[in-house]
Amino acid sequence: MADSYVCSGATMKCTMGTSTARLTVLPIRTVFLTGQPMANISDHLTMVNLAPFGRCRSLGFPATAAATAAHHGHLTPMPCMHNTPFPWMNGKNDYIVKGDPALLKSSTCQCMWGGTISLITDGQTPTGPADLNKHPQEKFNTDLRRTSTKAKDGTVSEKFNKTVEYRKQGMGLFSSFKKANHDVNFKNSRNKAKFMSDDDADLTHSNEHYGKNDQYGINCATTTTTFMLRKQGYKVTARARNANDHTDSIAYGFNIYKAWKNPDGTDVSPIIILDKFKEKENEEALKEDLNDNYTPKNQAEIYKDVLMEACEQEGYYTFGLTWAAGGGHYTVIKSEKDKNGNTVLTNIEPQTGEPFSDIDALISSLAYPDPSDTVMRTDDKVFNEEYNDLFDIN
Repeated sequence: MADSYVCSGATMKCTMGTSTARLTVLPIRTVFLTGQPMANISDHLTMVNLAPFGRCRSLGFPATAAATAAHHGHLTPMPCMHNTPFPWMNGKNDYIVKGDPALLKSSTCQCMWGGTISLITDGQTPTGPADLNKHPQEKFNTDLRRTSTKAKDGTVSEKFNKTVEYRKQGMGLFSSFKKANHDVNFKNSRNKAKFMSDDDADLTHSNEHYGKNDQYGINCATTTTTFMLRKQGYKVTARARNANDHTDSIAYGFNIYKAWKNPDGTDVSPIIILDKFKEKENEEALKEDLNDNYTPKNQAEIYKDVLMEACEQEGYYTFGLTWAAGGGHYTVIKSEKDKNGNTVLTNIEPQTGEPFSDIDALISSLAYPDPSDTVMRTDDKVFNEEYNDLFDIN
């Protein structure tokens, strides 16, 4: 029989088990085969990918060995708790799925208690996107329509159209509808909320699960973006940093500015603080050379001057910084004018909901400066809705 690729739902057996089990591939895989997440050789984790195989007959399994000894040598299989620390063997090395070789029906996985796990079925179904060309488009639309809703005027809803779009891209039916639902709800969330005050947008409202687990304590890039959206009227809250593969590029801060566009649709460009810092540092050195009585500004003072100039326009800014003690962070700077027309900068911390503070307290904790430090006004930008799955919608 010809070999085949494997996806979530495949049936497995173990030479030491008393029953079959199912393979589970987590939906964050984002690569789908006939509507199911496609497997690779890394899907070998006990109780995550591999379900138990009934009872284990191997005397290498401590529980079975102990029970057998207690019954005077009579084999007494105990509930399976397999131990599979190594990837599946014999994957498709020239077909990579999310960084690892694709899993094949002929692949095997070794349990440390002595059993060999193999695949009985590949998990593929005849109803997924791989078979779309075999079915009339009308039947496909009818099947999808059962999972969706209609608009008030009786026409096909936006959720349905988006479900069809994602389904054609290879996502499973449930995942397609779930994402379509999230997209439409995000778009509508702005209509349900007015422009928010700083207090409503912050004070843990942006990151309402802060403290729930460590992933809500390292999602500063997400919460900074959340605050900006709440200020624009979107009723959203931040998800944990490792919510899904798609958002990680933003949540880790690597591509935070991709979440925004200029009003004309063009890409945005943040200010690189190091460039401006060096210019001012050279200006200070020149002033000292020209005037023996001149005391040049220290690094903290120069850094503040750079921020004051970069944030001179009133508004809200995304600020990427590096701590003097090590590590990076994203936060918000609010710029406004006092009664004399002078610029006043306030630090708003959406991740932890700490009280608003003067910018000097923040600057005193920074490295001066790191090449990755950036600042960009964000309240005058347009959000890139491709990244709406950074948020939960209230």
